[in-house]
Amino acid sequence: MTGTWRTLLFASLVAKFYFATQPSYIHPDEFFQSFQILYNDNLPWEVQDASNINRSVVPLLITHYPSIWLGNKLGFEPIQIYMLSRIQMTTLSWIITDWCLYRLIPSKHERIKSLLFTTTSYLTLVHQSHTLSNSLETLLLLLTLYLINDIRFFLEQQGTNYSLTKLAILGTLISFGTFNRITFGAWILIPSFYLFEFFVYRPKRSLVPIVSFILTSMLIIFIDKKYYDSPSWTIAPLNNLIYNMKTSNLAHHGLHSRFTHILVNYPQIVGPLIFSIFPFNTNYIRTISFLSVVSGFSILSIFPHQELRFLLPSVPLLSSLTSFSTSQQPRLEKFQKLVLPLWIIYTAVMSLIYGLFHQAGIVPSLVELNSILPENGGSSVLYWRTYPAPTWMLSLSQNFEYISKSDDDLIQIPDACSDYFVNMMGVDSEIVLQVNEKLFQCGEVYLVAPKNAMLHIDRPYITIWESFWHLDLDHFEFHKFGIDTLRPGIGIYKLL
Repeated sequence: MTGTWRTLLFASLVAKFYFATQPSYIHPDEFFQSFQILYNDNLPWEVQDASNINRSVVPLLITHYPSIWLGNKLGFEPIQIYMLSRIQMTTLSWIITDWCLYRLIPSKHERIKSLLFTTTSYLTLVHQSHTLSNSLETLLLLLTLYLINDIRFFLEQQGTNYSLTKLAILGTLISFGTFNRITFGAWILIPSFYLFEFFVYRPKRSLVPIVSFILTSMLIIFIDKKYYDSPSWTIAPLNNLIYNMKTSNLAHHGLHSRFTHILVNYPQIVGPLIFSIFPFNTNYIRTISFLSVVSGFSILSIFPHQELRFLLPSVPLLSSLTSFSTSQQPRLEKFQKLVLPLWIIYTAVMSLIYGLFHQAGIVPSLVELNSILPENGGSSVLYWRTYPAPTWMLSLSQNFEYISKSDDDLIQIPDACSDYFVNMMGVDSEIVLQVNEKLFQCGEVYLVAPKNAMLHIDRPYITIWESFWHLDLDHFEFHKFGIDTLRPGIGIYKLL
């Protein structure tokens, strides 16, 4: 069994770095809340109003700017800079996750089990390597929980003097985590009861993390003001919290049942492990990991916008809560023997879908457009039935006027001729043809769309470039096209 576990851990490490170099696209925020801001290109709503900033730039400067700086020094293309940042995030995740789980879990057997299911999870192999704020949140949470658990142990041992350095680091981590994502506080709320106990037990030393938190927050606020050239002092996480408190605002991003995290997203995370974790197993309900999971799931379930990536920080925590003991559920004994092979199959399938296919042709299409589009302009680009294209990768991005589909599915194209970059999202094919005709009067028009979307186009077109590695999971239409709707691939086309 030891050899099997070592083989799986080594294979998962290789898979991590392999998927880190693949151009799959998980969610628009991995670009529009990071590189688009740093390149000041086609800015997202969070930072369009300098007086009401919803996204702090400091986490971006710390995590992604080193890759940008190094890439520029070495003369890298945008996609190479992006891959460098992905490799950096993968390396940090590998080191910090393994180290924190080693510190959080006392016994060797439990550590190996936790590391195995953490590192082989498709969310670790794929999502954690992407430039999502959730990926950074996972690492900051693990470091914070390690310190909180260390304080818990200190209280249980009735220690005399706790490290001032650790307390200062704790305050900085909580501040940094909060400015990275407002959801960070949800994961540490219940575990923070040990901090309150420490504040009572050591009130003077408790000033250290408080002062550290305040000073770090003030520094971040100052940098945000300077970077965004804000007319007034603005606190990004506070603005983001106020925004998310209004259901009308969340409706723009999609409303879900408040049970989505528990009934839909949670089973997707744990897969075949679902019968090895609470409530089927109660072996670890007193651990800091369990308290954090309960805290995060409970608070995040209050808000009616619930995406699976919001639960990414729970992956290493849930892995540490798995148990194959059948003493509490003897009926599951036969199933528990199948858990490991079922888990490997489940994570392999999900990793292939999200790591190699999911929206994976968008980034390569931009690389191809850089070689197609004329330097002197005179062309427009339409992206249809894809995630928004990360336009910071276009070498000529500053020459485009950006247009996106409105909430009422309308595409407003000005009468004046210009070079337009249009994010058409999932509009009807009739609108695509209308926009194409209007823009064609001003110059060349390039349509980027999945192959299954082109089944709607009943007029001749020229295929300029195609890639097999793309899958659109949002527009399956079996009632119209049958099995052909599952056709993978994406292309750049010119309608005739």
